Amino acid sequence: MKHLILNCLVAATMVVFCNSGQAAELSEGSGLSPASAVKVLSAESEEDLSRSVTAWVEQRYPQDTITVRGFQYLADDRALHVIKTLTMEGTHRTIFFETPGLPFQFVRKKP
Repeated sequence: MKHLILNCLVAATMVVFCNSGQAAELSEGSGLSPASAVKVLSAESEEDLSRSVTAWVEQRYPQDTITVRGFQYLADDRALHVIKTLTMEGTHRTIFFETPGLPFQFVRKKP
């Protein structure tokens, strides 16, 4: 009986973990400068944003290692989520994602 309850708890936890959080919607763009920043069209949470931009970076630059994350705030109430990576060649790459506002202001996906 204990094993049955434990197995049910593990299965329920896995379902919640796998289904919690949607992938943020991101626009096209190189992200290699603030002017060409990838726009975050929607995100459910800061965690959703972080997972999605990490996946974006890993897909485009699979050999890079993310070294720094942060936000850069612009005068017009926009914020840039900035990720810095270390390339295989030992150089640094900075990638910019434009968020719809402060990190905690997210645009929800339309149903």
